[in-house]
Amino acid sequence: QEIGFTSEQYGITQSSFTVGILIGSILIGTIFSKNNPKKSVTLGLIVEAIMLFIISGLFFPNIVTKFGGASWTLLIILYINLMVIGVSNAFINIPIDTNMQKMTPTNVRSRVFTVVGLIARGSIPVGAQIYGILLDLMRGYQIALFASIVSVIVIILFLKIAPEETFNPKPVNEEV
Repeated sequence: QEIGFTSEQYGITQSSFTVGILIGSILIGTIFSKNNPKKSVTLGLIVEAIMLFIISGLFFPNIVTKFGGASWTLLIILYINLMVIGVSNAFINIPIDTNMQKMTPTNVRSRVFTVVGLIARGSIPVGAQIYGILLDLMRGYQIALFASIVSVIVIILFLKIAPEETFNPKPVNEEV
């Protein structure tokens, strides 16, 4: 709404993240399969933070005006940025999910991942409620910038305090 994209343009931007995840998954499975998981996660987090700042900057009214509003040029730039975020997301999630599987005993793995999935999906309506309240108080571009700043803080904290086992887990002993 802030930019004025048509429903077609909005749909195109929504597909970009998924395309990026597919590309990132292929890259992780082929070219970067032997890479250190810590490097992959760190690179993914840093690139994602940079892209979030770029995207939040693209939502500022003066930037939207420079692109002529809901132009195809702005759409392509957003598409590429969102696609790169999708690639970055794969670089983060695949190693972390793989490591969680290695660290979780087989006999409780399905329960652990069910709870993790439940928490992740359960946070979506909470986040939507928070953004809904914030949209009544602030402009969309201000929220995007605020979310980018919070993301960078969380990324820095994660990279500083995450134990080494988060990136290079010791497989769990299956003996009971």
